[in-house]
Amino acid sequence: MLALTTKTKITNDEVEKLLHVSDATATRYLSALEKENKIKQVGKTGHGVVYSKI
Repeated sequence: MLALTTKTKITNDEVEKLLHVSDATATRYLSALEKENKIKQVGKTGHGVVYSKI
C-alpha cells in the first residue's frame, strides 16, 4: 500500500521486486488487498494487469 501512495498504479512484477518475493506471493498479497477493497485490479490477465488504489 505504501508504494501506491507515490504511484497511481502498480504491477505484480513491481511488487515482486519491491518486496523481494515470488510471483505467487506477490499475487496473493495483491489478491488479499483487493478482497479488503483497498485496491482494484484493472485488466483481466497477463502483462496488461495493473492494480490501483480505490
